[in-house]
Amino acid sequence: MKCNYILLILLIVFSFSDAKSEIYTTTDGHKFEVSLIPDKHSILQNEPLYFSLEVKNLSETPIAFAHGGDNRNEFGRPNSFKVYVVGSDKKVIDKFPTRMNMGGGIGPIKILPNEKQTIRFLLAQWIKFEKPDNYIVFCEKDIAIAKYDKNSSISELLKAPSVKIKVDFQILVKPNNPKEMAQIIDSFGKSIFSPIYFKRSEAFKALRFVNDKLVIKYLVEAVKKDLVNDKNYEHFRYDIFQMLSKFDDKNAFNAIVKKINSPDTEIRRYVSIALSSSPYSKAEKYLLSMQTDSSDPIRLDVVHYLGRKKSKKSTEILKTMINDSSSYVRGEARRYLTERGEKYEN
Repeated sequence: MKCNYILLILLIVFSFSDAKSEIYTTTDGHKFEVSLIPDKHSILQNEPLYFSLEVKNLSETPIAFAHGGDNRNEFGRPNSFKVYVVGSDKKVIDKFPTRMNMGGGIGPIKILPNEKQTIRFLLAQWIKFEKPDNYIVFCEKDIAIAKYDKNSSISELLKAPSVKIKVDFQILVKPNNPKEMAQIIDSFGKSIFSPIYFKRSEAFKALRFVNDKLVIKYLVEAVKKDLVNDKNYEHFRYDIFQMLSKFDDKNAFNAIVKKINSPDTEIRRYVSIALSSSPYSKAEKYLLSMQTDSSDPIRLDVVHYLGRKKSKKSTEILKTMINDSSSYVRGEARRYLTERGEKYEN
């Protein structure tokens, strides 16, 4: 029986091995090919999966398409791409809703004749697999794509008539396996220390979606190595503290508070944000110790935390913050007290 199951998986994986491509034509007559290629054709249910959208220029003329302006949301995903999944039961697994969409930088991705460009995606930014199954992952977008030369501009490209693309790939999602998952986490965990920015970036993004305590040791090591003060890690400092804050774990908590007295205000702010959401029992005590921090945003984090608690203790502390030097801090403290029907002296 076990051999038959392994054979079935091999047959499925080999049947998925060829990438499907679609050929389109720009409105100004230039052909291009689009492929959607997963890094793996078989994954565990909780495994983060990267996949690539490849666009190849089949014409003899340089072309370009506009990309960006769509990824400032809580998942960091490019929301102008419609990504969804269909299981063997034909039911659609739609994307997570976003609470905020604030655009971002936008620019042209240029493709020379007979060459290709690739955009990387993390599927976990869109959906979560609820069960093992065979799935089809779809990606759709109306892209602004046209001839592009040295005299072209992004504004002209954005005005070009769009071309609707739709590509897909198949993926086998297997039941979770602790031993295999540990190896996957180890691979991503070690990659956060890679000297190559691309690898570090992909590892941090993937680990954000892994809720397994095996992740902690790599994050703790990052703090011990003081990578939060390393300029090469300035784009990942927030991620380190936020990922640590997910766990009710002493080592994760200690790594957070290790930087509570950092001379860097930005790092202390990441500490206060992390402590505000940490489930560890001592997190509140250390967060409240920051109510006299020199940074207004940090003291505001404390006020917002107290505002959510709605306890006698939080009310008493809020009353001590109504005369804060910052109008924002004292204004929020007074607002929370007013909402509770509390009286206070100005």
